[in-house]
Amino acid sequence: SPWLTDLSMKWFYKAKFEAEIPEFLDLFIEETCKKHKIKYPRIGLIDDGAPNAFTYGRSKRDARIVLTRGVFDLLTEEETKAVVAHELGHIAHRDMMFMTMLQIIPLVLYAVYEMFTNFDRGNSDSDNNKLALVGYIAYILYIISQYIILWLSRVREYYADEFSANETKNPNSLA
Repeated sequence: SPWLTDLSMKWFYKAKFEAEIPEFLDLFIEETCKKHKIKYPRIGLIDDGAPNAFTYGRSKRDARIVLTRGVFDLLTEEETKAVVAHELGHIAHRDMMFMTMLQIIPLVLYAVYEMFTNFDRGNSDSDNNKLALVGYIAYILYIISQYIILWLSRVREYYADEFSANETKNPNSLA
């Protein structure tokens, strides 16, 4: 739930969701959201000198973008827009929901592995052996699915980078 993550952001990182952002960034977000039919996301700020930005939420309607002070202290206006455009790309492409749904697959496969391999091993019953085989196949598929998800995560990052380059018309500013 985004609400629970908001709470943890406030408790552990002292994130402020009511804080003001620079006008150039506010206008950029507003224009980009309007263009892509995205609800203006809640913007959180964390007082940390390391430049970082991330997005979370369930959908385009309840997305949040969190930025650290380091983004504003160390990046130019164009670089800041590029970073925020990248995060808006995740929202526009529904990456939060997509990646969450994908994570269900390895969870189920691991549960099948656990369920079918945790029985009385002393019993040489042929049914137990068949169930164990199903469990071990599920484990192999679990490992494979984790690598596929890592690959898809990288692909989603490239799509967000492309979104940023298209919105800012300045791909070098994201670099």
